[in-house]
Amino acid sequence: VDEVRAYGKMAANNTPVAHISRAFGVTEAHVRKRLALAGLPVAVLDALKAGEISLGIAKAMTISKDEGDILKVLEEARGNRWFDERQVKRHLNPIAVDGDNRMAKFVGEDAYKGAGGTVTQDLFENEVLFNNPDILEGLFAQKLDDEATALQEAKGWAWVMTTEDSQPYWYEVQREHGFARVYKVEGVLTEEQQARNDELETLNNETDLSDSDAAEFAALEAIVEGAYTTEQKQLSGVMVYVKHNGEIA
Repeated sequence: VDEVRAYGKMAANNTPVAHISRAFGVTEAHVRKRLALAGLPVAVLDALKAGEISLGIAKAMTISKDEGDILKVLEEARGNRWFDERQVKRHLNPIAVDGDNRMAKFVGEDAYKGAGGTVTQDLFENEVLFNNPDILEGLFAQKLDDEATALQEAKGWAWVMTTEDSQPYWYEVQREHGFARVYKVEGVLTEEQQARNDELETLNNETDLSDSDAAEFAALEAIVEGAYTTEQKQLSGVMVYVKHNGEIA
């Protein structure tokens, strides 16, 4: 806490971060984190110095600039060993969406900010919190619809539908919509293609294939895997969703 206050006094006198860094022999990142703590209300630093709250609790409080909210959380955290960093963040920014959330990954920070969304940087956890879930959810739904339409047009399906579910199960889709499932029509390799496929498979197990061999092997495997026919696609469609990692499936 003494270190934090020393950095804070220098910053209040307009001392650049780089100068503070050199004066104390620490990194600029270290100085910025200490200055974030220096911006907390005096009562928080007093409680930290007295051992009434942990350093982790104090760090979590830096996501907010509202002194009144911070002091309310301080009263809850003081002397309560069950009150942890996550609870602090939930109290101070209850509607924020973590940057690791699949919606945030799918939409992207730039698009979100471009639509008027704001973020909070957590210097200590190296994470970004999206403060406007309504904006994020709207962008998520629109991008999902756009991606689904593009996929339908590119692949030639008769129709497309989306779901907000991150992992839809086939039996649930069948039960809710009455769909029947369509399977790819498997292809058949010629004798020459089969021999070449076996040769490439053996080679692939022993070493890395060259780019040309890898492309050839992939093309042969694609034949075996099969494809949906034009006749199938005239009646069939696909369900498009976003996985936990933020990728389309």
